[in-house]
Amino acid sequence: MTALVVGHSRDPASQEALRVARDLASRLGARLHVVHGITLGDYPIDPDAADWNVQAERTLAQQRRQVQTALATFRPGWTYRAIRGDPIRLISTAAEENDALMIIVGTRGQGFGPTIDRLIGGSVSHGLIRRQHRPVVVVRAPRTCLPGAANTSGALQPTRLRHGRICRDGTPTIAIVTDLSGRVDNDAEQGMSGPDSA
Repeated sequence: MTALVVGHSRDPASQEALRVARDLASRLGARLHVVHGITLGDYPIDPDAADWNVQAERTLAQQRRQVQTALATFRPGWTYRAIRGDPIRLISTAAEENDALMIIVGTRGQGFGPTIDRLIGGSVSHGLIRRQHRPVVVVRAPRTCLPGAANTSGALQPTRLRHGRICRDGTPTIAIVTDLSGRVDNDAEQGMSGPDSA
């Protein structure tokens, strides 16, 4: 059976990646393997808190419930693994073990916070792109279009944003990396956003 592997974390883009992975797996009739690499980011900031481990376990249980809720009616089947360790290594291992057709992950995006996160923990999407021979689908959480750009006709209409980017209400930007040469097929770079852009 065809398999897809999706990396999961607390990041909003990760929830969107899970949604995209579910949609792809449904279309392909594929089994979905969700992997969460437990890192210090899953623990409370104050290591001296009396209930530090309890807070971490609560956070991990909440993440598992999010996945269970998102995949409750998903019929091709799915698995969930939360393991301590490097997310890049864990996702790669799951992809190898299941001979995954592709890997789907969210990206933290740009800005001060995500940049600090990448400096401390590294970028999972970049690490997978560098190490994998299989396609890596990188999903960003949907952006909101500029004020006043809402479409009242009911049809999705592209809206031009700053820097020449286009967005559609509720549609994520997806980049698919298909080989290790660094070539990226990215609709956003071509001025369009979303998997159904034409």
